[in-house]
Amino acid sequence: MSAFRGHVLNKERLTHATVVVMAMLAVYGNGEKLSFVDAPKVVVAPVIAVAIAHGFSDVLHALAVRQRHLTGPE
Repeated sequence: MSAFRGHVLNKERLTHATVVVMAMLAVYGNGEKLSFVDAPKVVVAPVIAVAIAHGFSDVLHALAVRQRHLTGPE
């Protein structure tokens, strides 16, 4: 991990997010057909999905480390 302007950056996650975004851009390789409004959606949507997935995995990891079972509402 490294710091950037006071924020801790996890290089593994940053690399994974970059790969996902590049894969999405490869799928939408015909960029000339994307509108100016749709292009940012193609980049932002997978980044949000990766962030949610990493957050979920962090929660599961923390529960596993503490050996705590999920409660009903969780």
